[in-house]
Amino acid sequence: MKKAVLFLVIVLVSKVSYSQDCKLSFEQFTTVIDFEQSEFENFALKNGFSYNTQTKNYICDVSDSIGNRNTMIHGEQDGVVALLYSFHDKSEYLVFKGILEKGKLVEIVNEADIYRLEFMLNGSRYFLQTSTINSINTYMISFAKSK
Repeated sequence: MKKAVLFLVIVLVSKVSYSQDCKLSFEQFTTVIDFEQSEFENFALKNGFSYNTQTKNYICDVSDSIGNRNTMIHGEQDGVVALLYSFHDKSEYLVFKGILEKGKLVEIVNEADIYRLEFMLNGSRYFLQTSTINSINTYMISFAKSK
């Protein structure tokens, strides 16, 4: 019985800690945009994401209780590099929002299925967005800069 309980505790702890790896801090978010694609792939794989060839993005290996998964897209085109991080945790959204509010709110877009805040912070333009699909909120932060 003790072995079964110990095994269950180990499995639960490893699942919780592993699923937390699919979350980016603001510092990580602003740092990984400068990674070359190979370096970004190493970062994503080490932090619980795998590349999805169908959707062309990095998707978390672990989903939440209703099947949602965090995703990242990193790309470069015409000398501009962009990073998009999509997640489902409202508290994570509030952390990003709190940091971005230290900058300047530039624009608010409130359309049928999207609510987006645009901020300027430290010379960079950030987009923080909420969208609702099938009654489930998805949060996203993105920004782009010249390489």
